[in-house]
Amino acid sequence: MRITLDLEPDVLQQVRQMAQADDTSVSKTVSRLLRERLLFPTPVPGQTTVPDEHGFTYRNGFAVLPSRGAIITVEHIQKIMDEEGI
Repeated sequence: MRITLDLEPDVLQQVRQMAQADDTSVSKTVSRLLRERLLFPTPVPGQTTVPDEHGFTYRNGFAVLPSRGAIITVEHIQKIMDEEGI
């Protein structure tokens, strides 16, 4: 289906770059991006979320990982960073 869209220059530039990286057209890239957004919308705060195809739910755009029953402290993070040399 053919339609005319007025895209902001910065958006068009990003879509062009994505299309080039994927070796596809701008139209196909826009369709893919819209389809993804429609299939996996950003949840509204306070609204119950439905897990995606990988079983993740999202809060503020980030995947919420399942609880492992442990509290992660700054000391845990520092130890891992030291082990990784970060």
